[in-house]
Amino acid sequence: MNKHKLYTVAEVARILKLSTITVYKYIKEQKLEAIEFGRYYRISALSLEKFIQDHTLPTHTEGVPNE
Repeated sequence: MNKHKLYTVAEVARILKLSTITVYKYIKEQKLEAIEFGRYYRISALSLEKFIQDHTLPTHTEGVPNE
């Protein structure tokens, strides 16, 4: 991702396959960092990347049978 790229709420919702309402909720709850321009929000590529990393579950292979 281009670190200077800014995404709209709708673009982030499409990328994460979430509703725009959920993205606005994450912004309001300060789970997703956004920049406010008047009535509009923009999310930087770095903020989106951090959000994804923060919500990525660790992979546990211990005790999982091989298929």
